[in-house]
Amino acid sequence: TMETGPGVELCRRYAAMSKEAGFNVPSTAIPFFRHVYVAPTEKQVVEDTQASLQWMIDMLQWRGKLTEGSEVGLNLDHWRKTRTEAPQTYEHVREKRGVIGTPEQCVAQLKELQAQGIGYFGCNFAFGGMDHGKIMASMKLFAEEVMKSF
Repeated sequence: TMETGPGVELCRRYAAMSKEAGFNVPSTAIPFFRHVYVAPTEKQVVEDTQASLQWMIDMLQWRGKLTEGSEVGLNLDHWRKTRTEAPQTYEHVREKRGVIGTPEQCVAQLKELQAQGIGYFGCNFAFGGMDHGKIMASMKLFAEEVMKSF
């Protein structure tokens, strides 16, 4: 998953190149997706997302090391114990690849994306085997407390 800063820059480049080519697709029309999770408190955000994001981080790093085939039949826990590169941290991925936080934090992050020209935002609410009930609660809170700000 591309980090937010380079992702925004890629949208800007695409918009500029499409204009040069006569298509004139504005950056506000380019879909921009992030992992999204909203909870009432920072404590709950961390408790609900840390294991799921860490699993996702590990899977992406593991799959990136495969030179052929897939991970089917291999053991993630064994790879975690023998890997030679440290994974990205939960905090890094949360900050650079997601919109994850309290309603107020998510509104602020989305307004920052909007200020950078992102106008078509998509949410990936389900990641890393997160409990379905938590996903639904996050979606409900997003709809009730975040969307009203836009």
